[in-house]
Amino acid sequence: MTVIRTFRFAKPFQTLFLTIQAEICLRLLKNKEESKILQKTPGRIWRWDPIAENFVPLETLKSNNGLVCSVDFVKDLAVKSITVVADNMNPYIIINANQSQVTGFIGDVWTTLEETLKFTFVYKPLHYEFGIKLSGIVGRLDADEWSSSRTLGSYGDLLLHLRYALFVQSEGTRVSTWWYASIFSRNLWRVTGLFIVCIVFIIMGINALRKTICEFDVECDDELSSPSFVFLYVLSGISGQDILLTHSFLSSNKKKGCQKIPSNWSLRLTILSFLFMGMSLFCGFSSTLTSYLTIGITSVPLTSLKDVAEKRTHSLCVRNNSGAYIHFTVNGLRGEDLMPEWKDLVNKDCPDMMDMFTIGSNLCTPGFVYLEGPDIFLSIYQQVLNQCHYVQLPQPYWTLKLAFQHARSSKYKKIIDLYLMRLRSVGILDYLEKKWIKKKQDNILGQPQWTDFQAVEYDHIHIVFSMLSIAALFSVLICVLENIFYRWQISPQKKTLCVINRKTAIP
Repeated sequence: MTVIRTFRFAKPFQTLFLTIQAEICLRLLKNKEESKILQKTPGRIWRWDPIAENFVPLETLKSNNGLVCSVDFVKDLAVKSITVVADNMNPYIIINANQSQVTGFIGDVWTTLEETLKFTFVYKPLHYEFGIKLSGIVGRLDADEWSSSRTLGSYGDLLLHLRYALFVQSEGTRVSTWWYASIFSRNLWRVTGLFIVCIVFIIMGINALRKTICEFDVECDDELSSPSFVFLYVLSGISGQDILLTHSFLSSNKKKGCQKIPSNWSLRLTILSFLFMGMSLFCGFSSTLTSYLTIGITSVPLTSLKDVAEKRTHSLCVRNNSGAYIHFTVNGLRGEDLMPEWKDLVNKDCPDMMDMFTIGSNLCTPGFVYLEGPDIFLSIYQQVLNQCHYVQLPQPYWTLKLAFQHARSSKYKKIIDLYLMRLRSVGILDYLEKKWIKKKQDNILGQPQWTDFQAVEYDHIHIVFSMLSIAALFSVLICVLENIFYRWQISPQKKTLCVINRKTAIP
């Protein structure tokens, strides 16, 4: 049987060949450029398989600038040795210390295949070179699909199909600087301030008008003529403490010479500042913030990748070997530069995303968002579950594919794919997915600490406390200036008194 097929490479050409049931080699490559294209994009040439009664891709294997060959697949793996390249990727792959056993979702699938097909395997580290001649399959037990341009890589049957997600640290754990002050909205602050000023002037105006009209009214007192006292009066009323609080505070100072309100402005400013501080801490602020923390409302600074690019307040951390990384590069290739809008955001000062053992210690550092497969991230997040609070945003992103990667010279790819389909049909893959992935997600995301009570901390109130400190410094400065002014004011009186006394003393 003759198959004619046209391809688009550097220049179009046609291939003609006869189908035989053995290894097939075609001398069709005209130059090195065409050889590289076939190596990088296998499966462009198809042949007729009389057993399957279908066209199957011709693998690009023994290419030496002249030959492209197919593989004569075997139907039995018993007693055969298979080399496996693997690395730890919880919850998919968990390898024991001596690299003799593997668990996890993909690990259990591989162990089931081993027991069913009765083959043995030898582990190699992930950086093991594919260019070395290997016997049998190279199963790259990794969490997502890597670059398809590798010459010796061929993916098997799909094990699992997931999507990447964005994980953002909640502001409910890492305290926001202005969170406490933002309990009141800006408009409410403006209205409250304007209300206080208006009430102060209204009280002073009514008092002045009453004193003018009722000159001998005994109820008229000079205490309401003082703006500071009226301000105290209004603040105590707004805070719900009533004027009795102000009177009790001032009456405690009568023995020290203070009548109804101190006459020096430094002490007045101090009293006003501390009263405002007390109002802020023990009234509306504290009750509102405590209720906010108790009901566990989650607040996140970013809601999508678009927010990350526009606000530019957080670095986006993503593994360089993940399937999502190529979506931030110029040409969609792993080795290319990042696109301009992502150049200063992707992996800027991020923890080492490739080191799954140490990244957990840096996970609670603020200023980072993570784009990762949910299962991979949650397995790391378990280490710091009680230290910080991460939220998985609902919007899914690019596909996360789980599959074995075989050497293109492997004769065992078809039989392994066949048994993978059987495992899926009998429900074993679904069982392992629930065991390692869905159950773990439910245990982490369903725990009650998402709504646990969190106490009001110093970081919540340090802005108000700083304002109080600044007011205290101003009161000290005013006190110094008042004393200097008082000394300067009484110095001429002292000189006059001395002259009068000398004249009186002279006979």
